[in-house]
Amino acid sequence: MHRDLGITIRDCLKLQFAEHGSGYGEEVTGKLMAAGLRRQNLEFVKSPLAKSYLHGVQVDFSALDCIVVGGRILVITSALFQDNEINLRRGISYLNALNLQWGVAVNFGKKTTEFTAFHADS
Repeated sequence: MHRDLGITIRDCLKLQFAEHGSGYGEEVTGKLMAAGLRRQNLEFVKSPLAKSYLHGVQVDFSALDCIVVGGRILVITSALFQDNEINLRRGISYLNALNLQWGVAVNFGKKTTEFTAFHADS
């Protein structure tokens, strides 16, 4: 079930790259990605809320800079970065905060796009 959704997300992102290439900023790539997910009839939540803690006490909720597709897979993106490493680190933290198991990190770089799937135990 997660695998099928992950493959659909990957194919959607690959199509976006094939159609539009890279070299765009985060605002443009985010809108293109949202349009692609809608075109595939995938439900997603932008900036999901996670509990915020201070010294082990929940104090509020914070919006995370990612999307959750189908309630199961986190997608974290960046644009014009050198590599995907920062997305992977943030993504693992976000998985834990949202109690999810799988994510996809995507960097729409200056000349190429990098997709990396990851697990909460990574």
